[in-house]
Amino acid sequence: MGQSDKAYYLKNLDLAILLSLKGMKELYGIKMNSIQNPNRAMIYQTLFALERDKIICADSGSIMIQPELDSILEDIKSAGRMLLYMSVPSAYPDQCIYLGREAVLVSAYGTIGELYRIERISLESLPEKICKCGFCLEELIGGTGFMEDEEAVNPVLEAHAEHLFDQECSGLKTEEWGSVSACLRMISLKDRQCIRQYLLLHDKIQDYVSVTDDYDTRLYIYTEKKVADILTNDLLQEERL
Repeated sequence: MGQSDKAYYLKNLDLAILLSLKGMKELYGIKMNSIQNPNRAMIYQTLFALERDKIICADSGSIMIQPELDSILEDIKSAGRMLLYMSVPSAYPDQCIYLGREAVLVSAYGTIGELYRIERISLESLPEKICKCGFCLEELIGGTGFMEDEEAVNPVLEAHAEHLFDQECSGLKTEEWGSVSACLRMISLKDRQCIRQYLLLHDKIQDYVSVTDDYDTRLYIYTEKKVADILTNDLLQEERL
């Protein structure tokens, strides 16, 4: 376990035990296949290592978590929504962003998938962070001017976005993504349903960002600023609800 640049790096079993101390039995969006049914010796070894690293401490028979990390885990526990980011193809690691009082970014770290990077960030700073973490495309210098605020029309891309909205993306084959470069989904953790989907799409010489919900799909000429504006508006709107 380690901490660097205000980010925590936790092994699978570290994270699972810390979440169990917070009363959580599962964490939606994170796969922990390597820690199914750990034996008692593994649990004791993990607890010892967490105490050695001053992540937990025993106090009057209770186990206390280091305050800053405990606060981050509380944000995960209290989150009513999450953003699930997927890069297509997988140039960047998938990332789960739990939306509580602040956002908590959880992503696989390294190549063997047994370590997670956990970072907290304010909701106001989240759109820019999402773009920097891979939800972006190369764009022409100068952008597209006034066109970036206009809704675009492309029935083929709109139909494809709506088709994907109805699918379980984790089970899709690479060829089924078609012109999609990246996908960001807002998930309701109460009913585990996708309530909004954002896609970055490429069609011949033009790039687009699409927003799909239960009602319709809206398509815009892509710029990084447009993506950030859309996410900022939606996050603040959802926060008020």
